[in-house]
Amino acid sequence: MISEDYKLISIMNIGQLNLHDFNCVPLNINHGSQDIEEILKINRFLIDPLLALKYETNNVFKTFILVDIKKGKIVGFYSLCVGSKRVFKEFKKLKSLPTVENNKELPTVELIWFGIDNKYQGQKLGTALMENVFQTAYDISKRAGVSFLAVNSLKRTKKFYEKLNFFDLGIPHKLNESLWMGVTIKEIKIAINK
Repeated sequence: MISEDYKLISIMNIGQLNLHDFNCVPLNINHGSQDIEEILKINRFLIDPLLALKYETNNVFKTFILVDIKKGKIVGFYSLCVGSKRVFKEFKKLKSLPTVENNKELPTVELIWFGIDNKYQGQKLGTALMENVFQTAYDISKRAGVSFLAVNSLKRTKKFYEKLNFFDLGIPHKLNESLWMGVTIKEIKIAINK
């Protein structure tokens, strides 16, 4: 749960917040890491005002920013859209998802971008922000068909998502590449009602 020291705002309401202060590259990362380029893309998406705002105004992604009220700093952010993902037998069986005739794709809410500033990492704020993502995905599922929340996880963030019940969708990928993971709306409903 997001405490009262923080507030969640739309990127359209950033006002005087300095997006350029945001940096989600972990302080302890090996700069030869394969993930570094992907993490830098997360930074660029938020920092480049034309990029994040363009996707927002064109209704491609909806981006929300978590702000430290006392410090006036960006803690983290996420961007969502809706879509569909191909799911494979193991994921369907494990998560008890239906097959819609011969269609191998199921409707999703997709977590496209997610990052926590490195000064706020390790404080459970990523988990608190994910609770908001879960609530949003669940709310969308009450108005439109959604089977699960999907995320394209970096190798280094896989364990974070696994703790939240995400599971590999089974989409082929190389060993050290990012992978698509999902958590069902049923699981989200259970998590938000705890």
